[in-house]
Amino acid sequence: AYLNEKFPQRKGTEVTSFLPLDGGFSKKTVLFDIADGAGTRESLVMRAEHGVNLCCYDGSEVTQEFYMIRLMRQAGLPIAEPLWLEDDASRLGARFIVSRKAIGKTYGGNFGAKEAISPALLQSVIDTFIPIHTLRVAAPDPLVLKSHLKEWLPYKTVSEARRHHVCFSLPKVIDRTNIRMPPQLRRALKWLERNIPDCDEPPAIVHIDYAFNNLIIDGDEVSAVLDWESSRLGDPAEDIVWTQQTLAAQISLPEFLARYEAGTGRRISSYRIAYNRVAKCALNAITFHSSLRAIEKYQIPNIKMSTLGLKYMALLGANFNELIEAAENVRRDDGA
Repeated sequence: AYLNEKFPQRKGTEVTSFLPLDGGFSKKTVLFDIADGAGTRESLVMRAEHGVNLCCYDGSEVTQEFYMIRLMRQAGLPIAEPLWLEDDASRLGARFIVSRKAIGKTYGGNFGAKEAISPALLQSVIDTFIPIHTLRVAAPDPLVLKSHLKEWLPYKTVSEARRHHVCFSLPKVIDRTNIRMPPQLRRALKWLERNIPDCDEPPAIVHIDYAFNNLIIDGDEVSAVLDWESSRLGDPAEDIVWTQQTLAAQISLPEFLARYEAGTGRRISSYRIAYNRVAKCALNAITFHSSLRAIEKYQIPNIKMSTLGLKYMALLGANFNELIEAAENVRRDDGA
């Protein structure tokens, strides 16, 4: 009945398959196929909010992420076509976005690909990554103003955007998640605030989770980039440290940076890389602590999501002291 409202030109629309996917830290993803009385078939994707929001970014609300997705598609990035936003949770029990299904499949996760990566596919992953950082957003664009990017428009340099992130954005997420602050995370946040790299370049759109878990691959090409909820304006080095890590088996950091500089004209200092490793560790730790806190905070938490905190905290969200020491050594050696 709901789909017949959305497709009034079609008669007798029915759901012919409905497949909820595993995973999805902050959203539930459902693949479903529809067919109408005339035999027209279509594959769609629903991205719905969980009852428990574990990440608490501004873009975690589908009402803002929807416009970010439209903005990125308008800019020419490979994005599955968003069809509509349902912002009335009473209709089907949650707010959600429906998009056309991109052709292809995922190849792995944050730790790399589970299948062989050809040189052509590696180049496509990099060639799709680079334009994200070369896009420029403007306040008059209504899609920008309806998305979570609007918060970041006042900040004109990488350093200004980073200061806002460390001093205001991360504390806001911590307050929303109501996590307990372990001493290492508290130390890291203070260190990040006091040691912001100097960079007067314009901030870039950063995806924050550009890895194989959020890339749809068709043959040797990226056919769609998924999950824009944590995106914002910031230092492209934060994206680089995460994305190169997922490609580490295929390309070294120096070679990745060389291709990146050739494609963007941006030179990323060693200190910015080291600093953003600390920043990424802090963001991971907040997310993992939030997932663990959900077990205590909610009567019906998503246990599968909560286990991620237990599985990955030690690996991705706890080695602050080592990362801070490495960053301070780089800054001292480079005179940054």
